[in-house]
Amino acid sequence: MKKNILPLVVVFLCLGMVSSSYATEKKQVKLSRKERKQILKNLAPQYKRWLDMTYHISLKEERDVFLSLKNDKDRNIFIRSFWLQRDPTPGTTDNEYKMELEKRFIYVQKYFKRGSSKPGWMTDMGKFYMILGKPNSIERFDSKPGLYPAQVWYYFGDKTLGLPTYFSVMYYKPNNSTEWKFYNPS
Repeated sequence: MKKNILPLVVVFLCLGMVSSSYATEKKQVKLSRKERKQILKNLAPQYKRWLDMTYHISLKEERDVFLSLKNDKDRNIFIRSFWLQRDPTPGTTDNEYKMELEKRFIYVQKYFKRGSSKPGWMTDMGKFYMILGKPNSIERFDSKPGLYPAQVWYYFGDKTLGLPTYFSVMYYKPNNSTEWKFYNPS
């Protein structure tokens, strides 16, 4: 029994340390665009990568607090607590969500960069892939006369997360551009 409780105690202690040491900072963090740019310029590559990977699943406030940290020790504690808060099975050694997000990030960087001037995670397809994961099925409309090339990604939703049972996301290439854009009819 104690063996199962120990990881939870560590999680709560770590979260307590992070939340108490950053609580006052979080309220005071107001980074200008210029300050954010300067901090990012001087940030070590592993932290830039982490920010890129978690951009679509993190809160702006979390990113601002992270960027305001002054040393790598605090950054590492912050990252550890970030993943602990999102661990679907906190009593185990693996964080399945973190591992899944890392796989998604590698995939979008490799495949969604093609035809775009942006990194894969910043493309419309990359953004949805990072958040929703691999679609259950894809329908392509590549060479239909009178239509832009299009793709429809279909997903099974999770009602507990407020998603419909089944939904789709559509992308198109306007004017035969090389980058897929999210289609939003509104």
